[in-house]
Amino acid sequence: SVTENQANLFTFANNTKSTLFNTKSVIKYYTSKRVDTKKIVLSILLYSRFFQNTNSFKNIYDIKVLLLAESITYYNENTASSYSYNNNIKKLVNYNTVEVAKQKAD
Repeated sequence: SVTENQANLFTFANNTKSTLFNTKSVIKYYTSKRVDTKKIVLSILLYSRFFQNTNSFKNIYDIKVLLLAESITYYNENTASSYSYNNNIKKLVNYNTVEVAKQKAD
């Protein structure tokens, strides 16, 4: 099974199953249908999703309390996405790091 990225800007070429949807393709689709770009609002999610054993999401965490003890944060510049994972308790938290927020703002 594959846990997908949340709110990623781009497809991850090395694992397309982890990025079935992405912001770039959605914007491209709307503009191809002649939607005025001035009417498209793109926002940045500043919350996270929590996955227990990566089977499904269980809770939504406030960003101030989201990093679990002994978790490792992963940042993928190619997709503009990030998450933290604790291998001991098999918990994954998908969220935007400061780097991702800056990349999305650009």
